[in-house]
Amino acid sequence: MKTMFTNPSSIVLLGSAIAIFGSLIAAYGAYLTSLQNEKDSQHLLSSLTGGDSYPLIITGGGNFFISIVGEYPLHEVQGKIVDVASLRETQEKFGFMHQEVPNTQSFEIGTLSPAYGFDLINRNTNNLINLNQFKSRKCYRFIISLFTRHHTFSFRLALEPNEKEKRWHLAWQVYRDQEKIPIAESIPDEFPLNSDSEVDFLLMEWHDRISTNK
Repeated sequence: MKTMFTNPSSIVLLGSAIAIFGSLIAAYGAYLTSLQNEKDSQHLLSSLTGGDSYPLIITGGGNFFISIVGEYPLHEVQGKIVDVASLRETQEKFGFMHQEVPNTQSFEIGTLSPAYGFDLINRNTNNLINLNQFKSRKCYRFIISLFTRHHTFSFRLALEPNEKEKRWHLAWQVYRDQEKIPIAESIPDEFPLNSDSEVDFLLMEWHDRISTNK
């Protein structure tokens, strides 16, 4: 009695099928290895460039604190805090192209890691911000420019007083490099808006917004 194992042609066909199946297994294994290598390479690259991470800046007690949102660290972080109100007042006196502003603070962080929480980036030594004086300032606007090894971020911070509740509304946006749309933002529903129903982060409508004494 003959079986497929005693039939030479059947053995050849079986051997071919096994070889094809083995080739498929090997190709799939190579594909999985390629995917893992690509994932490892992307992880290494993101560890160097920061990946999708971005800085988060908050204020408390008149000081500014910085943290990071994302999985990867940002390296060689340094920056500058600009008081937009002072910028607009200076530009009104000396022209729109004038960029030298008295109330400006520079800082240097180094590596900003997700594991570190919030770092203090200024000690408010020149009274840049005083959140206890509701009547001396109608609003605050700050542009915090951050420079890292591979990216530049622009963090826009807006504060509006709620005198009845003795607290401040806070809104922020963060931009990366030359992107026109913020990569992240937080705008509370109760935050005051300008005539275009937007937050005036850059104080383009700044007259009568700076001091109650004007």
